[in-house]
Amino acid sequence: IQNQGYFLESKFDQLQEQHSFQPIVEPLRKLLQLIYLEGEQSIKSIQKNMRTMELILTDSLIQLIPELEWFMNEDFRIVQESKQYTLQVNAFIFSSIEKVLQIITLQKKTVVIFIDDLQWAQTEAIQMLQQIYNQYEGGYLLLIIASREEVEQTNDVLLLWQKELSAFSAIQVRLLSQAHIFSLVSDVLKSQCETAH
Repeated sequence: IQNQGYFLESKFDQLQEQHSFQPIVEPLRKLLQLIYLEGEQSIKSIQKNMRTMELILTDSLIQLIPELEWFMNEDFRIVQESKQYTLQVNAFIFSSIEKVLQIITLQKKTVVIFIDDLQWAQTEAIQMLQQIYNQYEGGYLLLIIASREEVEQTNDVLLLWQKELSAFSAIQVRLLSQAHIFSLVSDVLKSQCETAH
């Protein structure tokens, strides 16, 4: 991050119905916005990498990641989707998201993505994160993932993935006591604990 890297965050939401890849796509959208704001040199670098990676742009991909249009010029065109494509939409989107990440990491700038509440993720999203992690292990991408163990519905795929990871480490975060909460509130309000009650 010190050398013009990027820190992005996202989360899975139990109550919000969303595309299974949305919490993975949101950081990519933010990242493309940041890169676009860096100016012409960064835009040209992404365009070059899009050609190198042979990214296929379709209506579905543009709807999912509309910021890709900002990097399009006369060299790019949107490919019409066929009936065969619609049967394989998840596989195509998955592949395209991986390619977009590769395009960005070809700039050799570190990308740190923090994803919260992974216990609510669908199996497809966890599998996508697994593949992204395996593809970039030791590269310019760092995934920081948070999940709650006490949730009964924790996905088995997530638990298996954690066991497989060589670089997995867990940090147990306990609930704050009432005394700690009062201390925090009084520090924020700059008041005495007695008056915070």
